[in-house]
Amino acid sequence: MEENKSNSSVDVMKRIDDFFKKLNPVEKKVATFIPPIILFIVFYKLAESYDEERFWPGSGDAFDMADTWWVWIIYLLIIGFLLLKIHNQPDTKS
Repeated sequence: MEENKSNSSVDVMKRIDDFFKKLNPVEKKVATFIPPIILFIVFYKLAESYDEERFWPGSGDAFDMADTWWVWIIYLLIIGFLLLKIHNQPDTKS
């Protein structure tokens, strides 16, 4: 079963690499801006709902780094991973 898990993670990474290899330079520029914006909205809502000092859901301070630092670290790691994958691929000729 452990071998099956490792094969599936390798398969996912290969699919991600194949997807980014197919992008032309204009698509790479768009992919540089759109995912970080969408993920920022998602992580902002997550951080806002996690703030421990508030009693009402969604009323927290998403930028209270004492409570939500881990959310923003995960966000930065995901964005860094995506940008490395996007820009480490050779440009394809149209």
